[in-house]
Amino acid sequence: QSEQPIPSFEGSLDCRILLVEYGPDNQRLLTYILRKAGAEVEIAENGQLAIDLIHASEKGDQPYDMVLMDMQMPVKDGYQATRELRDEGYTRPIIALTAHALTEDRRKCIEAGCSDYTTKPIDRKRLIRTLHKFATRPNNTLVKHKIYETDPLGVNTK
Repeated sequence: QSEQPIPSFEGSLDCRILLVEYGPDNQRLLTYILRKAGAEVEIAENGQLAIDLIHASEKGDQPYDMVLMDMQMPVKDGYQATRELRDEGYTRPIIALTAHALTEDRRKCIEAGCSDYTTKPIDRKRLIRTLHKFATRPNNTLVKHKIYETDPLGVNTK
C-alpha cells in the first residue's frame, strides 16, 4: 500500500516546531509527519518541559515558530502550560492536540489560550493545513496581541 502524499502548499513547513506530546508512539508519528513536511521538530514530553524549552529558546537566537501541544499529559497538562505561557505574554501560535473532539473540548482549548485545535487520531492533511496557515503569518505571531480575543471556532472567550 503506497503512502498518501502530504498536500502541497505554496512553500513547505519551513519552521521550527516544539511538539509537546507524552506518548512515544505519537511522538514518532508526529515527528515523522512534520519533518516530512519540512519542519524542524523538537520534543517535550510534558507541559513543564515545554515551558522550560520555550523560555530557553526565546532567550536564545532560535525561538520556536509554533507549539503543537497535547492537552492531556502528566506533570503539567497542555491547558495549564498554555495558560501559563499566555499569562507570561507568549504570543506565538499554540495548536491544541487532543483526542477529544466535542465542541466543549474545543472551547476549553481556545479558552486556555490555544490558537487553533486539531484532534487525534491524526489526520495528516488537516494537521499540515492547520500548521501551514500559522507558519505563513508575518513573524509567526498571532495577529492580535491579546490571545484570548482570538476566536477561530466562533466561541466568544472574553
